[in-house]
Amino acid sequence: MLPQGLSAALGSCSVVLNLLGRGERTLGVRKAVLNHPRPARSRLAHIPGVADDVLGILAVSPIDDILRSSEIVAWALGEASLAELATHGPDGRECRLQIKLDRWDNEPFMSPGVVFPGSWGNVPPGETFCCPNPLGVNGTICVDGSVPGAALDAGDGVVLTFENGRLIHWEGRESSPAHLFLEREKARAARDGDLDWNVFAELGIGLNPVIRKLTGNPLFDEKAIDTVHIAIGDNTGFGHTVRAQHHQDLVCLHPTLRLDEMELLVGGGLRIPRFESARDSRVSVADELPAGASVFLREARVDLEGDQLLRRLIRASRVGFVHMGSAEMGRQLAQLKAELETYGQVPWQEFASKSPYFGEFSSDTLLNILYHYRALGIGSI
Repeated sequence: MLPQGLSAALGSCSVVLNLLGRGERTLGVRKAVLNHPRPARSRLAHIPGVADDVLGILAVSPIDDILRSSEIVAWALGEASLAELATHGPDGRECRLQIKLDRWDNEPFMSPGVVFPGSWGNVPPGETFCCPNPLGVNGTICVDGSVPGAALDAGDGVVLTFENGRLIHWEGRESSPAHLFLEREKARAARDGDLDWNVFAELGIGLNPVIRKLTGNPLFDEKAIDTVHIAIGDNTGFGHTVRAQHHQDLVCLHPTLRLDEMELLVGGGLRIPRFESARDSRVSVADELPAGASVFLREARVDLEGDQLLRRLIRASRVGFVHMGSAEMGRQLAQLKAELETYGQVPWQEFASKSPYFGEFSSDTLLNILYHYRALGIGSI
């Protein structure tokens, strides 16, 4: 339970800074701050373990560039059904981890350093991440960047094996900080009855070009450019279902990440322009709307930026925004939204026959775009 003074402050202010130290001693209070109800448009910056180096990185981080990259990576994760992550073990062998994704049915999260109204976010920026269904995670991955409490040196990497989303084995030099960390976590979980400490909880991509040296502070290291991180343990704080005592981020250096047929990272190098071009050149999606279905706009999942309609990410009070196509498509989606709102709920084919075109796009195309992004709901007539 929060102290009365802090509870009152959270209930009235528009900006909250959580600067509590990192560690088990403050974990309960930090979780309480994140989970405490806040005013609808308040913002919470979550900075456990704040120090001069964290604030120094924040001061020089290129926020506009990180925001752009964060949005494109969120779009890429939302579009994908399968992620394949390639790393290399200390002996040079290739490790491959396959992660099934659920496209826009499982919203990604953005942490770009911009905390939007109604949201909370970590500092320093930036990353984009998602929490896949752990049952779809299988294979091996080498963690060679950092684990909580330790940055790893050459040769310290540990190869982890996942089966149906559960970490079942790891191997590496026994004196490695990563190996020792996992052994400690295993012993702690056995002592505490923490049954899901080793369940896959997160896939994240680091996007901050200023962060290049890892420290062992997960909130810092997971943002580093040229890295991917996975997490094991709890992800209920992100609105998902793996419940454990801790959420532990494990960082990998210079990975290759393929999303369906396109490589997002190659040896750690991001290919943002390729995905941005793919998004902006989209003119249609597969016809997914059931014939005769009645549709309605899912208002909480869209928002206007100027004259363009954006997909709003809202899971677990982490707000972000993603363009759904080119600027022109965004403008016509905004026009369609205004028209659709006059109906409330309507058979989509009836709507399309009354308003067949918005600019160069047919209503069929735009309605399917909204449905593809899960911003259009299906109701009974």
